[in-house]
Order: sequence, then structure tokens, then C-alpha cells
Amino acid sequence: MEIRKCAPAFLGALFIAACLWAAQPLRSQTKSPSPQEQILQSLGADRAVIFNGDDLGRTRWSNEGVAQAFDNGVLTSTSLMTPALARDDAYAIARANPHYDIGVHLILARDDAPGNLYKPLNPADTTTSFIDQNGNFITTIAPLLNADKDQVYAELKAQIEHALANGVDITHLDCHKGWYHDYNPRTLKPVLALAAQHRLPIRWMGRSSDPSLTSKGIVTPDNLVFINGRLPLEDKKQQLVDSLNNLKPGITEFLFHPATGGYTEDEAAMRTSDLKLMLDPDVRAAAGATPLIGFKALRDKMRELDAKR
Repeated sequence: MEIRKCAPAFLGALFIAACLWAAQPLRSQTKSPSPQEQILQSLGADRAVIFNGDDLGRTRWSNEGVAQAFDNGVLTSTSLMTPALARDDAYAIARANPHYDIGVHLILARDDAPGNLYKPLNPADTTTSFIDQNGNFITTIAPLLNADKDQVYAELKAQIEHALANGVDITHLDCHKGWYHDYNPRTLKPVLALAAQHRLPIRWMGRSSDPSLTSKGIVTPDNLVFINGRLPLEDKKQQLVDSLNNLKPGITEFLFHPATGGYTEDEAAMRTSDLKLMLDPDVRAAAGATPLIGFKALRDKMRELDAKR
């Protein structure tokens, strides 16, 4: 009998609890805008573009190309190779142009162009995972699948600290030859750890909402676009213009390698055509009213949000 008398009251309480639970998702639907959305809101836009020029410090040609693309073209950021052969000239360029948006182009492997020989910053006995028999960086990324993560972390840390010691106001991290984009934990985890420690955004091929990023407060562009560097100039230009005319919502990074020359005829053709694109008024026109930003906007938003926590 007691159970029957209590049943209506119990069912009523259960009904009220169910109503409260059902209302909960309605309140949570108004979620806070992402860091990327906050940047876009401040720009009054739903899309923005980063034009990044990789390989500052690789060669004199790259240094000249990046400087020209900044000064006379649409380039909005670059990334510097701190162990590479022309890095001292790159540091001089950075000091003379403090308004340049400069990140660090992290290196665990080099391209095998003739004469393009350089070593890690750390000693050979602590970089065995990514050097050849002559102590230079390896030229393929396959050996990195089994790299010693402590060696990776120490070398990448040294590369970042080298840039800081030479006065670079680092805006972001990315990598040469794309080795952390295969999600190999031996190389990716050190990058994420260093980005979190230095409060720096990174280049990213996956979702900008990936928990491995958001859990550390790391901000990335929403989209990454590669223009096929080996296409003839006019085809490359068409691909770029089409991409700009069909931009996805969010912040999109376009990746280039502007230079005034190269080690080989093919390399020179690829890199000088990238420079021509950066200087082409049609490319600027294709961007239209879309804001052009650098990685500094992402870095500053990361640090602003840190200060509010």
C-alpha cells in the first residue's frame, strides 16, 4: 500500500527532473566562439587568409624572395630555418624588419638539393635519430617513425631558442617537409609540448578543434591549402585564384616557397613562380575584401585568452 501511495509523488518528481534535464541542452547551445571565430569577429569577416612563405634562411634566394614578397606582394608571414645555411642573413633581415611576421620552420630532415648540407644545432651524439653518416640532417622522413622523442624535443627546443636568442619575435611553428603531419607521436608530441610552452600557434592539416590542440589552448588556422608548386605559372595562378574565389569559412593558410632562384633549374622554376604569384596584382584582386592576416593574430589571441583564464 505505501508504495502505491508514494507512486504519484515519485512520478511527479521524475517528470520535473526530466523537464529540467531536457532544458539543459537549450542553455548549452549558446557556446563560446572559438579563438578563430573571435579573430574573425574582430575583423568583421567570416573568412581570412594567411599567405605564408616557407624556408626563410634556407638560401640567399629564399631570403630575397621572402623579403620581396613581404615588401611588394601579398605575403603575410614566413617561417625561418634556424640550422640552415643562410640563417644569419635571415636574422639580419628580421632585425631590419621587425614588422615581418616570422615563425620557426622546425627541421628534422632537409631536402637533398646539391650543396644543401647542414647539421642540427645539437651535437651529433644527441641527434642520431635524424642525421646521416656525415652528421647532416637526413633527407627522408621515414626514419622519424622510430625517432627518439627526447632527441626530437631537445633539437626542436634548441631551434626555437636559437631564434629567440637572435631577436626573432616568433609568431608560430611549422615544419620542413611536413614530418609532424603524419601524427607520429614521436615527433608530434614534442611539437605540441613546445607550442604549449611558448604559447605559439602551429600549422595544422587536421581539424582546428582537435582535442590534442584545444586541451593545450593551441590555436591553428581552420584550413590549409597547398598550391601545386610544380605546375606551370599560369596553371598555378589559376589554382590559387580558384581557391581564393571558393574560400571555406574560417582562417585559411596558403603555403608558398618564394625565392629569386634555386639550387637546380626545376627548383628555381618552382620557387621563382611562387614569388611571381606573391607579387601578382591579380592575386591581390582575387583576395578582394577578405582580410589578409599573419600568424601573429593567432598568437596574440592565444595569449589574450591565457590572460583571461
